[in-house]
Amino acid sequence: MSCPYLQSNLDNMKNNNSNVDQIPILTTTENSITNDHVHVTEPLNYTTYLGLNSLLSSLRCLSHVDRSNESSLPVHDEHFFIIIHQAFELWFKEIIYEIDSIRDIFGSNDDVTTFVFDISLRLNRIGKVWKILIDQLQLLESMTPMEFLEFREFITPASGFQSLQFRIIEMKLGLTDKSRDAYKSKYFTETMFKGKQSNELQTSIGEVSLLRHIERWLEKIYDETSFDFCEVYEEAVESMIDHDKQEKFQNGIDEQIAEKEADKAKLQFDEMINEEKYNALVNSNQRRISHKAMLAALMIAHYYQQPCFQQVYQIISLLMDNDTLMASWRHRHILLVLRQIGRKPGTGGTDGFTYLQATLKFLPEFVGNSASPRTALSSLTLQSPRQIPIMIKQQSRISKHSSNQDSTQYKQFLFCLLLFVAGYFFSLIY
Repeated sequence: MSCPYLQSNLDNMKNNNSNVDQIPILTTTENSITNDHVHVTEPLNYTTYLGLNSLLSSLRCLSHVDRSNESSLPVHDEHFFIIIHQAFELWFKEIIYEIDSIRDIFGSNDDVTTFVFDISLRLNRIGKVWKILIDQLQLLESMTPMEFLEFREFITPASGFQSLQFRIIEMKLGLTDKSRDAYKSKYFTETMFKGKQSNELQTSIGEVSLLRHIERWLEKIYDETSFDFCEVYEEAVESMIDHDKQEKFQNGIDEQIAEKEADKAKLQFDEMINEEKYNALVNSNQRRISHKAMLAALMIAHYYQQPCFQQVYQIISLLMDNDTLMASWRHRHILLVLRQIGRKPGTGGTDGFTYLQATLKFLPEFVGNSASPRTALSSLTLQSPRQIPIMIKQQSRISKHSSNQDSTQYKQFLFCLLLFVAGYFFSLIY
């Protein structure tokens, strides 16, 4: 038997279905990545809601099979090439939307604890989008170099290098001129982009980037820590280096070699522990976040199993995952360009392969790079987190939780004892 309420609604829908397209609905559409809204009154259906008329009609091929006849059919693969790059831009728009939402959370709230789950979800979504973008490059690989050359001359000087949205993603994530060997932001705002596009990019440059928000957040976490992690970490490093040196002595390694390696390790770790030396690396663009933020990330990496650090650790991991995925997309793009045009200049006039290779990766590793002491961190033995009240605000909670846990265990013991006694008397009766 069907639900009478549901059936009534279905009947009404059937009766009114023919008039749906005649009902004016106020819809909201976005004009651009600046989140400008335009309100229009139009019949609402699948086509109008998604704006398919304008979206699908935006594809126009410029090539001709017969170069001497402009009315001849376009080269077959140009249609496919345009579709792929339009899809790129739609996904770039989504990435910008998610980045802006995360930046807004950090910018609008002094304490983002209640929003950490939302931040994680959105960073995870951005990562999945990058995976789709990587897969779309695989689609482009289905086009041979000769098929691409058939229409390449028709699309020059248009180039992916001119993607405004990708430049905005770079700025919003935290890419600065210090990280660019060439093509500084001034080149994009004054030479490549004009008018409205230039203004949009300039606005993105002036905004607080996601990296700076994360840096401030990590600094705040470090300030709220109830013990001196740097001191604990330094003691653990010294102990580890001395232990490694003694092991080398015992294994018959030359004493001078062991001492030299120990001194080298001390210098490497000193660059992380000594604030003055670390700041010198920041000034030379070898590090991208402050000393305090780096120590916070390092502390979280060691004590990630603590409840107060678990979600923070997840966010840092997602940020690094996104950086890796973005670098993977760039790398796959490099290989695709090398395959399609070799080392020829790109259609936009850049050095093609050389430029892409130089801009492969720009987000920081929060505790150093592969050549830094980070590779040795796994061998450190820090003070047990059970002996450390990690966060000032959670000390009372931890003790309360412990007392509650003890009380619960005591009650469970009494309950089991009563069951045993009852069972004993039950056996005597019967």
